Amino acid sequence: MKSIAMLKLKIVEPPVEQLTELAEMIRKTRNIGLEDWLLRQRGKPESAVQSALSTRRKNGETEKPEPKQKHPSTKIYNAMAAAKTGVIPDVIARLSADVWSNLNAKLDWRRRAGDEAAKPRKRADAIVDYEDRPPWFTSLDIPVLNKHAHVEFGDDLTLTVRRLAYREDLAELHVKFSLKGFPRRLKALIRRVLAGELKLSDSSIRQKPSGDWYWYWPIQMESSVTVDDTRSAVLAPQFMAEEGKQTDRPFAMVFPENNRWYIGEGRYLHSQTMRLTGLRKMVGYRYRNGLAKGHGRKKMDSAVSKRNTQLRNIRDEFRRKTVSDAVKQCERHQCGLLIYREPTGPAKSKCWFESNGLEFDWTAFLTDLKNSCARRGIKVKVEKLKIGEVIKKGDAA
Repeated sequence: MKSIAMLKLKIVEPPVEQLTELAEMIRKTRNIGLEDWLLRQRGKPESAVQSALSTRRKNGETEKPEPKQKHPSTKIYNAMAAAKTGVIPDVIARLSADVWSNLNAKLDWRRRAGDEAAKPRKRADAIVDYEDRPPWFTSLDIPVLNKHAHVEFGDDLTLTVRRLAYREDLAELHVKFSLKGFPRRLKALIRRVLAGELKLSDSSIRQKPSGDWYWYWPIQMESSVTVDDTRSAVLAPQFMAEEGKQTDRPFAMVFPENNRWYIGEGRYLHSQTMRLTGLRKMVGYRYRNGLAKGHGRKKMDSAVSKRNTQLRNIRDEFRRKTVSDAVKQCERHQCGLLIYREPTGPAKSKCWFESNGLEFDWTAFLTDLKNSCARRGIKVKVEKLKIGEVIKKGDAA
C-alpha cells in the first residue's frame, strides 16, 4: 500500500533573479494557453491557433494539412508552443495538462446538472456560461520534472534542474537546502530515493507570499506498519445532536467492540471562523462607508487577503488534525480497515458543518485520509451515505 509524503524544503540563498524570470515565463505560458482556450470558446477560429502547425515543408515540398485535433489539451499545448515564450516542450506539456485538468474538474453537485441528454457540467462549462472566472495563474511556480532533475545529498541537499528554458542563463537551475534540525526519518527517506529504492517524482519550486522560495517534493512510499486486517472501524460524519444535546465533534468512529469515539475540534473551528469572518466584514464596512478608496485600496485589499489566508490555514489545520486523530484511533484499536461513510451531495447539506454555517473540503479530507492511512498500513473503504439514511436516523431520534 502506497502513500505520499510531501517534503517542504526552504531554499538557502536562492538565485532570486533566475527563479523569478523562470517563474514569470512559466506563468505567462500557462495563461497564454488558458486565454487561447477561452477565446476559442468565444468564437475564435481554430485555424488561427494552428496556422503555424497546419503545414510543414519537407524536401522543398508542402505537406498536406494535419487532421483536426480532437483533445483540448493538445490545442492548449499548440497555443503555448506557438507563443514561443522560451519554455521547452516537456514543460509545456506539463502546463497544458495542468490547465486542462483544472478546466475539466467537476462542479459542485448543486451546479452539475445540465441538459438531460448532455454530460454533467464541468468547470469549463461554468466559465463559458459566465458563472465562474477563468483560473488565471498569478503565483510563481516552477515545475520540476524528474527526468531533468538531479539530487545530491552531502552536508547539504542540492537540486540541479536542467533544460527548463532555451536561454543559456536559464537553462540550468542550481539550488541548495539546509537540513539543520530536519527529522532523521525524513533524511532516511531522502536517502532511499537517492539509492533508487523509491521513485523520484515530479515536484515544483514555489514562492510564498513572504518572498521565500520552497521546494515541494512529493515522495511515494510503502507502509511498514502491521495491523490486523480482520478488524475494521467505521468513520462517519455527524448529522444531529444525540439525545437532544448539541455536539462539537463533526465525526464519529465506531470500533468492533461497538465503542464510539468522537473526533474533530469543532468548537475551535467554529469560533475561529466566526472571529475571522467578523474581522473581514469590518474591513468591508470601512470600505463601503467611503474609507480607503483610491490610493488606500491596496491596504484594504491586503487586510482582507490576510484574513482569508488565516481562515484557510485554520481549515487546513483542522482537517489534518482530524485525519491524524482517526488514524491514531485505528492504530490504538488495531484496526487494519477503515470504512469511511462519505456523504452524498444532498446528505452533506444536513451534516454538522452545514448546520453550523461552515465550509468543509470533503475531497481534500478523503485524499488526506487515504494517504495517512496508507502510510500506516491501514486500508480505506469508501461507502456512500445517502440522504435516505440520514432522514431515517432523524426520524428514529
